[in-house]
Amino acid sequence: MRPFVVLGSAVTVAFLGLIAAIVGGVVASNQIAVTPGVITRGILVAVAIGITGLIWTLRLRPTDRSESLVAGLSLGWFLDFANWSGNGGIGQLFSDSGVAAAMIDLILWVGLAIGVVALLSSSRDRLARTS
Repeated sequence: MRPFVVLGSAVTVAFLGLIAAIVGGVVASNQIAVTPGVITRGILVAVAIGITGLIWTLRLRPTDRSESLVAGLSLGWFLDFANWSGNGGIGQLFSDSGVAAAMIDLILWVGLAIGVVALLSSSRDRLARTS
C-alpha cells in the first residue's frame, strides 16, 4: 500500500464530501423540509466518491493494489467533519439520532467505496490485458 494513494484519496474525498454537505445544507435551508437537502447531499457524496475513485485509479501504478484506494476512500469519511454528527450523507433519512445516522452513513460510504473501486479496478484490469 502506498501512503500517497491512501492519504491523497482520503483528503480528496473528504474535501468533496464536505462541499457536498455544504451544498446539501444550502438546499435544505431553502426548503420547508430537510429531505431535499439530505437527498441532494447523498447524491453529491456518491458522485464525490465516484470521481475521487476515478481520479485516483488513473494515478495508480501497475504495481499498486486497489485496496489502498479503498482504504483511502474509507479514511475520507473520518476526515470529513460533517460525518461525525450524522450530517454527511443520507443517514438522517433513516434515523433522528446523530450517532445512528453517522453509522448508517459510514456503512453506505464504505460499501460505495468498495463498489466503485471494484468496478474501476476490473475495468483497469481489462484494459491492461488488452494493451
